[in-house]
Formats: sequence, C-alpha cells, structure tokens
Amino acid sequence: MKPRLTPLLFLSLTTTVASLVPIPLFAQASGPMQQTRPGPVNTNAFGERSYSVSGRVLDEATSQGIEGARVQLANSMGISWQEVYVDFTGQFRFTEVPRGDYRIIASAAGYEEARETVSVATGPVSGVFLHLRPRPRQGFSLLLEPLDVSQRLIPKEARKEYERGVEKLRADKVAEALSHFDKAVELYPQYASAWHAKGAVHLLKLGQMAPARSALEKAVECNPKAAAPRVFLGAIYNADRRYAEARDHLLEALRYLPNDGLAHFEISRSYWGLQDVDNSEVHIIRAHDLAPRIPQVHMMRANVFIVRKNLESAVKELDEFLELAPKTAPESPVVQYVRQQRAALAARLETASAKP
Repeated sequence: MKPRLTPLLFLSLTTTVASLVPIPLFAQASGPMQQTRPGPVNTNAFGERSYSVSGRVLDEATSQGIEGARVQLANSMGISWQEVYVDFTGQFRFTEVPRGDYRIIASAAGYEEARETVSVATGPVSGVFLHLRPRPRQGFSLLLEPLDVSQRLIPKEARKEYERGVEKLRADKVAEALSHFDKAVELYPQYASAWHAKGAVHLLKLGQMAPARSALEKAVECNPKAAAPRVFLGAIYNADRRYAEARDHLLEALRYLPNDGLAHFEISRSYWGLQDVDNSEVHIIRAHDLAPRIPQVHMMRANVFIVRKNLESAVKELDEFLELAPKTAPESPVVQYVRQQRAALAARLETASAKP
C-alpha cells in the first residue's frame, strides 16, 4: 500500500492573470465547510464546556456568500486553532471552542482580508458577519486565442458579439463582457472561443467556480483539441479533489501544448493527489524548467523533496516561494505559515548536522 501523502501548507495558485483557488499543500486537504486541523480543546478542573462559533463571509458589495473563502479561528496570541473553507452560502461554523477571546480571519482570492473579534463565555456565538471588500481589478491580460475548428462557420453577428466582449474585457468591464459572450454563444452554441472566454472570466476575474466549470466544459465539447480550457478545468478539478478527472484533462492538454508550464504544474498536483509521487516529480521538474516564476511551483517541489527526505533542497524551494510570492501584508496566513514551516525544516537540518 502506498503511504498517504500529507502536505503541510495552504496557498493560492497565482497565474499571470489572477489567483485561482486555494490549493492544499503541506497539510491535510480541506474542502468547503470541512473543518481542518482543529486545535486542542481544554477543560479546567470544573469541567467547563466548549461551544460553537458560527457566521457568514459575504461580499461587501453584493452581500452574497463568497464560495471558497478561507476562515480561521485564532486565539488571543494569534495562533490559529481551526480553519474552514466555506461553500456558496458563505456559512462557517467552528466547534469545540473553549471560553476565551478569539479573532476570526476571513480571506478569499480577489478580496481584502477581514477580521472580527469574538468572546466565548457561556454559550454558542452566532451571527458573526465578515464583509470582504473586493480588491481593485487589474486590466485583463489573458490571451483569448481562437479555439474554433473552423472560423468560417461562425456567424457574423456571433463574431461581433465575441469581439465586443473582448473589447469590454480590455476596459475591465466584466459584466458587459459576459453579456456579449452570452449573446455570442446564444447565436452560435458551438462557439468554443466564446465559451472559453466566459469560463476564463468567471474563473479568473470573478472567482466563480461553478459557472467557470460549465463554460469550460462546453468549450471542450465544442473543440476537444482545445488545450487552454482543459488546463483551467484541470485546476478546477484539482481544487475539487477530482484528481483523476483533472489528470485526464491535463494529459490531453499536454498533447497539444507539451511545453505549457502551468499544465505541467497542475498535472503534478493531480498525481500528488493520486498518491503517485514519481509522476508528480516528473511534471514538477518540467514545470520548474518552463515556469520558474510561478511561486507555487516551488511549493510543489518542496513537497516532493520532503518525501524524498531532501530537506535542504526543500528549504531552498520555500525560500524561492517567499522571494517570488506577491508582497502581501505581514499577517498574511499563507506567507506566515510558509515561514513557520521553513523555519521548522531548517531547525531539523541544524539538529541533524549537530549530531556526531
């Protein structure tokens, strides 16, 4: 039986366009509304009870739940006790929380972090709302190349709608762009390029996984040889832990784009999730050669080095990640945790070298 791989860190995949979805690395993976790594629950000599803390994470602009948002419960010393990833309702719930003062920290791709302080005393705490403010969007730089088998089959009006959508994206008018892409596929349901554009916008600009998946799957249906939507689907399926489906899409994508660094990175994640370290290593080496500026490539390599018991190389990869990662606030949970794990690995190396 193959040993179960247990990664240690949480991170977000950063492409040249935008963050995609949380990726569990170096820690036990977690999914929507699934509690992970609960901290110790203490009772005193009088048998004091523990309680629950619940609430919602909402978009400040729309008051809608933010699917995939990460919520942490930290004690007064700033140590994280529990964390969850929420579903589309934005609801979270922590259980077995002892009495005391806590900070609830919510974060999501494309949003500024939000925090609330709560006190747990004599009963459950509910109705905690964290409103995340969307970050200002940068210009859309994704190359929307033609993906259709025959450009001549695309009706003139559908093509115009697609081109208007691309123009709106360049002006960062996302809602208007989606409206034009919707019209394009209504006029020509086999319009692979328009379906791909819809999926990319939902995924990279809005962080909406379900509509992104649907549109990208339609793009692949219209043109099975289109590699770009398969790469994005691989990332989505990896995030959903549907590793076999992700692998199949990515293998097909690599038939047509054998030198795509992001595709090699994502399929390395797929094989890792399938407990296939050898193939994961093959592809992360290739991703490192092709896309060394993607910070998470170094995270994945660190995972492999740890399994291979090469801690010195793992530390170097984490240093590369910390050098390349976007400059976030010092309290960023991702960067802070990476630094902690890097320090722990370095300490193990120092201890080992000190032994006679």
